[in-house]
Amino acid sequence: MNFFYIEKKIEDTRLSNFLKLERFSKISFMRSNFKKIIIDSIPEKINVIIIDEDELLETHHDDSTAIFWCSNIIHVNDQTQHQFIQKIACSIFSLLFGTKNSYIFKGRLSQLKSILNDEAGSQILNLKNETHLKRILNISDFREAITENSHTRHFNKILSNKERFTKVSAETEKLESEFLFLKNIPEDLRKYYVQVFNFQKNKVDASYTMQKIAGIDLSIAFINAPIRTDRVKNILQYLGYYFKDLKKHKSEKYVDNLKFIIDKNNERHDKLRQWKGYSKLNNFIKLHTSFNGVSDLYSDSNKHLKRYKKLLHTSYFSHGDLCLSNMIFSEEDNKITFIDPRGGEAYRTPYYDLAKLSHSLLGGYDHIINNIATIQFDNSMGAYVDFNEALDQKIEGVFSDFCHSLGYEIELVRKIEASLFISMLPLHVDDERKLFMLALRASELLKLKI
Repeated sequence: MNFFYIEKKIEDTRLSNFLKLERFSKISFMRSNFKKIIIDSIPEKINVIIIDEDELLETHHDDSTAIFWCSNIIHVNDQTQHQFIQKIACSIFSLLFGTKNSYIFKGRLSQLKSILNDEAGSQILNLKNETHLKRILNISDFREAITENSHTRHFNKILSNKERFTKVSAETEKLESEFLFLKNIPEDLRKYYVQVFNFQKNKVDASYTMQKIAGIDLSIAFINAPIRTDRVKNILQYLGYYFKDLKKHKSEKYVDNLKFIIDKNNERHDKLRQWKGYSKLNNFIKLHTSFNGVSDLYSDSNKHLKRYKKLLHTSYFSHGDLCLSNMIFSEEDNKITFIDPRGGEAYRTPYYDLAKLSHSLLGGYDHIINNIATIQFDNSMGAYVDFNEALDQKIEGVFSDFCHSLGYEIELVRKIEASLFISMLPLHVDDERKLFMLALRASELLKLKI
């Protein structure tokens, strides 16, 4: 059986302008892209043909039964996606989901042409209850699809209705900490954060509801096309107001920020050592960087951080995980809303949040975990992370000026950023390619001269 993956152009100008893309298939989404998400779920016995819609309809093809899948339809549950494709492949009936401008069809090409010409016969069954299938025609559909996806961490899921999102997690204590953080935000800072309601906990999981924000997380925009410096300046201008407001909320008690970062590094290193592939990673670092193994990365990071101890004394109210994926941008009112804080301790050094931001904007973390980066080697077999010009180098200067305007040292921001890369290593042992790139990126940042 053939599987025709039908390339469709993005007709909605707001969506194409936002993503800086012309085709749905190229949209980077949840560590993959629209095309790969579907193609990877197709059974090996099925032959995949990638084709433009016009070519499909104008060129002669075998009229035997096949599957036709438009690229502006995605399946947002990675656990059932493979099952769904198998289901339609094995069906004895001709099946249709969607309409002629956005469809999945199982049947003969001649039948599909009849549908597209509004001549559909009665022998085709319409799929109406496939809630995991999302049709994307405009920017509103896109927002809905990426928000309702279940390609999330295994212990989390997001449920949706017209007015609210509900976040559900098996990590009940963590979710409660997150909820309490959001409920107790200082009054003048609440305008920056998502509103939350109705925390509930049982023996299995916990949940809370939050307002439904009409926007797209900034990481989606960033990984699909380089963010222009003018847009970055607009984002940083908004964040500048936030960081200035934070200075009204200085911690009255001493917070040992240096200990927090170093302890996390050491804890994560201990966890990484338990991974069966540790020696392989260790040898890679020895052979292809200037560091003498993984332990050297952690110790070098801690050494650099200790030099800046005095700058880490002051603590303000802190989100704790201020990366692009935790910022929802609304193009209607040019506003950014923060979601998914770290929870727990509400006060820490602002350098930590700035490093989280730098981690995305300058470090390329989002590009690495979304497979928009590769490992390359120079003539001496030194390894480096190649972003294929996906990162705009001009942004480094813009971000540096931003930090200095707030009174913070960019050098320390980048060193904490390096520590973030190495602290995340044990969280990515399920994907060696990403793990090696994260370690490699940490080595690059530790050697970075600013």
